Amino acid sequence: MRRLMLSALASAAIATATIATPAQATITITTDQQTGQGAIVLLPVNQTGTQVMGETQAGYKLNFTSTQQITTPANGQARIQAVTGDLNNILITAADGGSFEFIEFNLFSGSGANLVATITGLDQFGNAYSYVFGDDARENVSGENFFFAATDTLQSIKSIGFTSTGGGFADIRQIRVGPGAIAAVPEPGTWALMLIGFGGIGASLRRRRARQIPQFA
Repeated sequence: MRRLMLSALASAAIATATIATPAQATITITTDQQTGQGAIVLLPVNQTGTQVMGETQAGYKLNFTSTQQITTPANGQARIQAVTGDLNNILITAADGGSFEFIEFNLFSGSGANLVATITGLDQFGNAYSYVFGDDARENVSGENFFFAATDTLQSIKSIGFTSTGGGFADIRQIRVGPGAIAAVPEPGTWALMLIGFGGIGASLRRRRARQIPQFA
């Protein structure tokens, strides 16, 4: 039994060494508009508070949370804006605690001479990926500012949002999402524990089989 457990531990160590780094998503954030990509997120009007909700036609729900009081006005294009002043932060998460494959949104009509916005996404392991916008004098923040965030295959985005300094935006609008929770790739430590468990099960089966073999005189 001891030899079998040692063998299982050795196999687990080899598997951990073989997988050199923990499984990790890569979130790529760009200033692109991906026309026709994803499901449109509809925003029920007249919501007000530090959190409002959006939903695709298929019923996939997103929460939009801010330190500001935010609202979804009834007039004009579907959008989320601050109750007073410019919108300077928002966090987007799946309402069911799940994740999504990609997302697109428009931070509309930035204002402020020194406006800098940081877009930050978290993958399913809690790793942060950021894109800083507006600190380059060549970037014009006054009109439409589309952002597109996507992950590698079999990875997912747990949350994405922005914070800004030196100004803010009129609203966030034209939100599209590629919904659906993606199964996480197990970490090396998880693989190791699984292998140890399999080794223990195998050892138990061998002992049981040995006891069941009839002995002849």
